[in-house]
Amino acid sequence: MMWWQAVIDAGAVPVAFVPNPAALRASKEESESAAVDRATVVEEAELQAHPVPERRSARIPQPVSFLAGFSRWAVVACDGIIQLVDAYVAAAARRRDAGGVLHTTFERNRAFAVAPLERMTPALRQVLEAAAPDIESIEGELADHPARYLETVDSTVRRVRAGLERDVAERCIATLGAEEWLLLDGLLSRPLTNRGSSSPRAWCHQQPRHAVSRRARP
Repeated sequence: MMWWQAVIDAGAVPVAFVPNPAALRASKEESESAAVDRATVVEEAELQAHPVPERRSARIPQPVSFLAGFSRWAVVACDGIIQLVDAYVAAAARRRDAGGVLHTTFERNRAFAVAPLERMTPALRQVLEAAAPDIESIEGELADHPARYLETVDSTVRRVRAGLERDVAERCIATLGAEEWLLLDGLLSRPLTNRGSSSPRAWCHQQPRHAVSRRARP
C-alpha cells in the first residue's frame, strides 16, 4: 500500500481532479488551430543532403555516455490546509558502445513524501512517518501561502533530482576511458566543473548540451 493511502485511511482528505473531456477536446482543437496559423514551412521542395564540415577537434568519439534525469510530484492528500505531496525522481547514465547500442551503466531513484511535518495533525504525522520510509520536510509557515508552498515543493524535488544526477554523473566520470565523453544537461555543468576542477580528467564545454571528458585540458 502506498504511504498516502495509509494517511487517507487515517483521516486525511484525498485529492483528485477529473478534467472535463469536452473542455480538453476544445482546448486541444484551439491549440492545434493556433499552431497551424503560426506554423512556417521550413522544409525544402525535395529531400536534399547537406554536407557537414569536418571538425575533428569537436567530434564526439565512440563510445560515449549520456546522462538523463526525470522527476514528478503531485498533491495526493490534505491534512486540513496542509498539502501532502508524493514525489519521485530518477537519474541514469547510459553508454553507447562502438556498435551504437545503449547500455545503462549507473542509475539511482528515490520515491519520497514532501510535507511540513511540524504543522501536521499529530495522529496523521505519526501515520505518515510510519508509512513513508523517506520524507522531505519543509517549513510549516509556508502552508498558509499555497503558491509559495507549491513553489517550495517544486524546488525541493528539483534539488533532490539534481543531487541524484550529480552523483550518477560523478560515478560515471570515474569510469570513463581516456577518450570517452559524458554528455549531460547544461544545468549540471557548473556543479560538475567546480567539483572536477581539481582533476584534469573532467571538463565541460559551454554549449546548450554539455560534455565532460576524461581527456586533460591542454
